[in-house]
Amino acid sequence: MTLTPPRPLLWSLLVLSALAHLWLSYTVERANFTAVISLFTLLFALYIWIIRTAHTEQDYKIAFGISIGTRAALLFSVPNLSDDFYRFIWDGRLLAHGESPFAKLPSVYSPDDLAAFGLDADLLSKLNSPNYFSVYPALCQLGFWLGASLSPSSVFGSVVVMKLYLFLFECGTLFLLPALCAAAGIDKKNTLVYALNPLVIIELCGNLHFEAVMIFFLVLTLYLLRSIDAAPTKNSWLAALTLSLSASAKLLPLMFLPLLTRRLGWRRGVWFSAATLSLTLLFLALVVPLSIIENFFSSVKLYFQTFEFNASLYAAARYVGNRFFEYAVVSKFGTALALVSALIIVVLALRRPALTMLQCAETMLFSLATYFVFATTVHPWYLTTLVALSAFSRYRFGIGWSGAAALSYAAYQSPPYQEQAWLTVIEYVVVFGVFVVERQQLRQAA
Repeated sequence: MTLTPPRPLLWSLLVLSALAHLWLSYTVERANFTAVISLFTLLFALYIWIIRTAHTEQDYKIAFGISIGTRAALLFSVPNLSDDFYRFIWDGRLLAHGESPFAKLPSVYSPDDLAAFGLDADLLSKLNSPNYFSVYPALCQLGFWLGASLSPSSVFGSVVVMKLYLFLFECGTLFLLPALCAAAGIDKKNTLVYALNPLVIIELCGNLHFEAVMIFFLVLTLYLLRSIDAAPTKNSWLAALTLSLSASAKLLPLMFLPLLTRRLGWRRGVWFSAATLSLTLLFLALVVPLSIIENFFSSVKLYFQTFEFNASLYAAARYVGNRFFEYAVVSKFGTALALVSALIIVVLALRRPALTMLQCAETMLFSLATYFVFATTVHPWYLTTLVALSAFSRYRFGIGWSGAAALSYAAYQSPPYQEQAWLTVIEYVVVFGVFVVERQQLRQAA
């Protein structure tokens, strides 16, 4: 059946949104915060308007198609809001030359080493963490290797290859979400919550962040477990594989093991968790030799202990602590809050029901949000997983967070990069405010 053009208003909104994405990704530098926040504000206003305007099946199909087209249009933009991709290329070139990116710190490579591994001083100078070992697991490293192997000497070529890698995973996520919406008993048009989200499009397909891989395999895991009564043994083992692949892009999904263990039942759940952890370690061992695996975990540890960005409760605790306590006490706040976060996540898994897909998704959403609220570092692209879980949940505070997080780009206006505390306060006032209002509305509707 041939589709007729969508209504003029929806068409205008979709075209304007696509053009704004192109403008932001191809022409704006992150130091120009005025342009960044102005375009983000426009994009989120259009996003909400489109979601509320797309009512019919035809509206959904057109909006869904344009969301894919917009992602494809960003394949040839060089990431402009993050410089992490230089480290991706560094790791990829080492792998392409048979060298482990976990073997040595980038800062210790001599000029001869650089030449031997297809590296150069210019690339080294652009790394934002030359004194840290790589922290990227197996499926990230696979993408890095593909970029370096297919474009060994061109930064731009490697970026395009890696973006294509992520684009394919994003397409997979977009085609799985409608099935999960159906399993959760909600309208498949909720897929547009993720498909059209500006932060998701800009940070994953524009700025080349590998949360796209993690999200795809996490969504696939939920798809396999959408009905644990159908082929439970087969689906459980496949789900263990896909969850381990999700963790092989980013380790974050491992926090959902207590919840999924409960959902599967304790006996089957324990085997599921053991299989997931074993496969995750196996995939990690494929790119990190056991003789140097401590290098990987040392950087993961330093990340949690050293890095601080866009935090909420941690920033507040640190501010109070600096006024009343010694540094030795304040330095332990991050670890203490992480333990509190882990305890809350376990309690959520044990106490909240997870018998249906909707209940499972919402508990995951609350678990991940809890982790971010207590975290020392919350880069905007981290929140894309919250948006994915929001697509088949009743809650929308994660979407509000994905919009408010754009305020954190103010830190990059000029080196040395420094956060604007008042903007961070505004961000989290919005986030907690939306959550409180939404929670109250859902309780009244129950």
